[in-house]
Amino acid sequence: MDGWEFLYRFKRLKPKLEDTIVAMLTTSAKPEDREKAFKHESVVNYLEKPLTEEKLHQLLHEHFRFQYMTVLSK
Repeated sequence: MDGWEFLYRFKRLKPKLEDTIVAMLTTSAKPEDREKAFKHESVVNYLEKPLTEEKLHQLLHEHFRFQYMTVLSK
């Protein structure tokens, strides 16, 4: 299953997963793929591989700030 198929299936489950967000990790740097991804309301981030520690920290900081800060403080 690729990311596009996942988003198609996820959209069908959306009523059950209302508070779920999606961060896409991809090899595609194509602007049209990025635009297509953000047309899905659940997609909050579009990250290009490789996934670095910096990218992961930024994602956690932006979308899971409270949980992320709690983990770091332990």
